[in-house]
Amino acid sequence: MSAEGGYIPAPTPPAAIRAVEALEQGDWRTALELAAQLGRPGVAVRRLALSMRERALGMVDESWQALAAAADCPAERRSSLRTTGAGDRTTLPWPARAEDEFWRRFGLVGQREESHARSQWFRIEDSSYPKRICLVESCVDHLTWVFFDHSTWRLPPAGDWHAVGDRVTLGRFGEAGREYFLRRANELFHWVCPLRGSLTRKVWDDLGGYRGLHGVALTALAERDDGKTAQVVQRLAYRSAVAWARRANLRCRPVGEPLIQCDHISSTDA
Repeated sequence: MSAEGGYIPAPTPPAAIRAVEALEQGDWRTALELAAQLGRPGVAVRRLALSMRERALGMVDESWQALAAAADCPAERRSSLRTTGAGDRTTLPWPARAEDEFWRRFGLVGQREESHARSQWFRIEDSSYPKRICLVESCVDHLTWVFFDHSTWRLPPAGDWHAVGDRVTLGRFGEAGREYFLRRANELFHWVCPLRGSLTRKVWDDLGGYRGLHGVALTALAERDDGKTAQVVQRLAYRSAVAWARRANLRCRPVGEPLIQCDHISSTDA
């Protein structure tokens, strides 16, 4: 059985379906645990889950490379798919119209993640203030990948430790302050605009510091209309963040203005 030139393996066991369900919800931790119990589908699950983990960490290059590797998994033979460095725009070959439920749903999740990444890049490229947009997008990613992800705050069972691979919970996201968000923003900026320098504290200050940045990020989330992407629901953490942003009803000026300041922030707030 083939899908766009690739071979789709025989129907997969229930554990594989549970794994792809976890990926649909964005629960990459559970997906990584289940991947170890599977065969070839487990390789695909692990790669896509690792892409999500790297996205949660703000590691744009690593996330894209893992996503490309996940798209390559259903191929019967070793493919020629290669991704380059910053600014890569390789079209990923996700399985389409597959009769097997696992690979069909896996492909839809992959398309969703690819679509989200590309949409983010396009927003940055189309902006007159790409550095500011990168900082706002870094905060949006923090909200939708870390803060509103319930598993970020879920303690392991008594006597257990967080998995070694859970670098998000174990400290890389650490203190969500200025340096944290500037690092995330620079990872994104260097990927989309590799020859245009780096973000500095000035961008942070212009946005009003921690509170101002979050206000603009929540406004951006509240205005997004992407309830579904690639025929699959959004991640649970993403839906939760959008719902909370809309309830917050924050009103900020457009991101592109020279100084962005929310109604509830003073001009000296940083």
